[in-house]
Amino acid sequence: MLTKYTSLELYFLEKYKLLIKNTFLFKSLGVGFLIVFFLSLEHRAGTDTTLRRQHSDPNRVEAVMNRVEKLYRTQPGQALRMLESLGPRNRLGMNQRGTWHLLKSKCYQRQNKYQLSIEEALMAETSLLKSNDSSGLMGCYSIKGNAYFHLLALDASAECYRKAVRLAIALDRKDAEADLTLNLGNIYAQQKDWNQAGAYYRDALLYYKNSKDPMVSYVLNNLGVVEEMNGRYHEAKKYYTQAWRLDTQLLDSMAMASDLINLGEVCNKLQQCQESLQCLRQALSISKALDNGGYVSRILMLQAEGHLRCGGGRDSAMHYARQVVRCVEQNLSEDTLNLRKAHALLASQLTALGQANEAVPHYKAWRLLDSIVQAREAQEKLLEIQASYDSEHLQRKSERLEFEKILLQTRSERLHATNLALAGAMLLSLAVGVVLYYRQKALRYRDQQAD
Repeated sequence: MLTKYTSLELYFLEKYKLLIKNTFLFKSLGVGFLIVFFLSLEHRAGTDTTLRRQHSDPNRVEAVMNRVEKLYRTQPGQALRMLESLGPRNRLGMNQRGTWHLLKSKCYQRQNKYQLSIEEALMAETSLLKSNDSSGLMGCYSIKGNAYFHLLALDASAECYRKAVRLAIALDRKDAEADLTLNLGNIYAQQKDWNQAGAYYRDALLYYKNSKDPMVSYVLNNLGVVEEMNGRYHEAKKYYTQAWRLDTQLLDSMAMASDLINLGEVCNKLQQCQESLQCLRQALSISKALDNGGYVSRILMLQAEGHLRCGGGRDSAMHYARQVVRCVEQNLSEDTLNLRKAHALLASQLTALGQANEAVPHYKAWRLLDSIVQAREAQEKLLEIQASYDSEHLQRKSERLEFEKILLQTRSERLHATNLALAGAMLLSLAVGVVLYYRQKALRYRDQQAD
């Protein structure tokens, strides 16, 4: 029999059945555990959407992407539609998501939509960095470099190509390293930094020669341009001659015409008049067969300048200059620079002959074309500045989006921790309250029994 002298330990030992029979405590504890469980599920659903929404058939996704890789060069529009058919990008795995954006970037590049191409490449870069896909990142930087180059953002283009070169070296991809190095040379040539351009061209030439790649003639031609711009005409002639011999073996008519034009021009600068005119005649014959009006007008202008410089006669020079004007008038060429040179030559020679009235229209055309060329150069400079600004803006936008994503994830994790803490505190408070309630009830019951 329990009395008031009975210890609390013994009292609770005898009265534990009362707690078990009353199910309110256990129901409350069960509800608390359910709250914690559902909060955990909510956090998992909110933060791990990739697992929850992943595409039902990853093999199909892989097959579609492989088809797009083969198709985008010739049919970029259809390739884009195939990529969109895979559904929202958040249904793809992290590795596939980066490839998905990269393929979209390639499609936009083939459509000359360089701004969209850069935006997709930036999103691809974010995903590929997370999955440590070095090969994909190299392709991503290469695409960005090409897009920035076409947008005249040359510094941004060079930076992307340098990143791609570092990855190509790390992956031991000699072919990619050579192509990317060649692109860097083209960028510095565009900026008229001939020493840097020549250094990159020589590095690319070393690989192409070892692998017997057809690109050797192209690089030799570019090295000839570098030497010519630096005033080393004899070295330039050697490179042009080597390029011409290789292109002759490859039967590449367009490249042969380009080589002969370069040879004719550099021979003219070396006062090798007969050799210059012979090269230009061969180039003119090939260009007419190819129906290439741009090459034809350039060759005719070089022939006009050659006849003046080498004493071939004023009449011959004016004859070729008039042919340049006629090419443009007949819409066979849109070469504004050579048209300006032709009008300048005709104006000066007619003035020297005392035919001022005939020279006036050529002077007017020359000044007008000069203004157009200057305006175009100014516009290109503005486009280059705008492109540089846009490239920095896109990069900062990408960084801001990534930061916002990290911030949202951190807030989600903090909210989850707060919810769990509140649920735990509520559960603990409930448990303590129930224990205190039953303790007080037990004490009152003992006092009643003792009385």
